Parts: sequence; structure tokens; C-alpha cells
Amino acid sequence: MYHGFVIKVQQIIYTTEEKIAGNRMLIFRCQSEVDGIMKVFELKYDLANM
Repeated sequence: MYHGFVIKVQQIIYTTEEKIAGNRMLIFRCQSEVDGIMKVFELKYDLANM
């Protein structure tokens, strides 16, 4: 787990919209190189709290 790090998003693989616990969320599936290894991760953006 990375805490206190800034990771630059190198590529957004795809974006979807989901409803999680009744809240609309944009889900960004991304990838970046971290410590020399390509990592895939998700960023979730809550549309209700813009």
C-alpha cells in the first residue's frame, strides 16, 4: 500500500460509471509505472460531491 505518494497517471485504460451504496461514481481504470513495475489501479470519483 502506498501512502503519501504522488503517482502520475500514465494511461487511462477505460472509464465507467457505477452506483456504489446509492452514490453515482465515475471509475477510472488506470496504469502507471511504480518502482519500475507497471501497476493497474482504479480511481473513484463521487459525482454527488463535486
